[in-house]
Amino acid sequence: MHEQILSRSQAVCLFVLFTLGTGLIHAEGTHLYQDGWIATLGGLIMAIPLIVLYTRLLTLFPGKNGAEMLRLCFGRVLGGFLTILFCLYALYTAAHALRTLSDYIQITSIPETPQYLMIFALAILSLYGVRSGVRTLGQWSIYILPLVVLVVAGTCIIGITDMDFHNLLPMFEAPPKDLIQGSFNALGSPFGETVLFLFVFDTFKPKKEPNRALYIALAITAALFMLSTLRNILVLGPVAISHTLYPGYSSVRILSAGNFLTRFEALVSVNLILAGFIKICVGVFAASRALSTLLGIPVSSKALNVPLIFATAALSLWIYRTSLEAEHIYAVYPYFVLPLQLGIPTLMWLIGEFRYRRRSPHKPGLTGRRNTQTPKELTDSPSQITSRTL
Repeated sequence: MHEQILSRSQAVCLFVLFTLGTGLIHAEGTHLYQDGWIATLGGLIMAIPLIVLYTRLLTLFPGKNGAEMLRLCFGRVLGGFLTILFCLYALYTAAHALRTLSDYIQITSIPETPQYLMIFALAILSLYGVRSGVRTLGQWSIYILPLVVLVVAGTCIIGITDMDFHNLLPMFEAPPKDLIQGSFNALGSPFGETVLFLFVFDTFKPKKEPNRALYIALAITAALFMLSTLRNILVLGPVAISHTLYPGYSSVRILSAGNFLTRFEALVSVNLILAGFIKICVGVFAASRALSTLLGIPVSSKALNVPLIFATAALSLWIYRTSLEAEHIYAVYPYFVLPLQLGIPTLMWLIGEFRYRRRSPHKPGLTGRRNTQTPKELTDSPSQITSRTL
């Protein structure tokens, strides 16, 4: 059994903070003006089948991380190649979060600080979080998420007097093609990035079903995203929000409680930094577990943490040079990662269902209570299955 065990509440908080990590910094759909909230809602709806798919994989392969699932489904060679792809994807996700977070801090707070110093400081902090283990991150998330919820809900309540509900009109003015594209972008990042939890949630308590935890986490995430998006549109207006780099930060700067309580953007910045820190740690942690499984190193080993963190820091400096270049990357990003977020997990699900039903036809399938023991055929390698059949 793994030493690092996640409880349901820890898994929920970790999932929510990971999803909010960069999603609240760069709001999706701002180019759609007042229809931006529709794109966010569309991305949330499209994320539901993904979460159902991931939870089913965790149920079919209990106690197995994503690298082990890939090896069982595709064999040692192809499974190893796909594991490398997921490892690179996890590192890219962490590097993107690190760069986004450093850019945000530099632009809003300390513009004269060199970029590499900010990234180095955040990388050292993330290294401490990764080496502390996923359970420590989960325990820490339990205390941080209520603060995030309080700040988002509190700024929405305080900002009611500054909101103009006419900013939502006219609805559905954007072309359907643009709305679908905006929803697809929201699906690719941040919701599709939760595929990395396949490499983390093998630390889930054996008697705890992952389904309920992920569904609760998705519901909380949806509520926070919708509240934040609507607050930004209602306070800033459709034109201003489309020309603002950080809509959440800009909208909260306007708010004030009476004539004595202002500067709420400081609280928002703390929230964004904490959530971004979680996303960096989870990305590196997932890459470490994938690479450890591939190399035959115990997953509890921390030997790979340092090189992976510094690889993430180096990659974050290289992924783009200007904001314009970053926009071009964001435009094509969902298409490149769709096979990792949807294609390969779907194939894993089909293979897992086929083997599970063929081996145990009397056991419940997609519905019903899951047997806590893994079917033997799902834990055997393809060569063992072939030799036993012969």
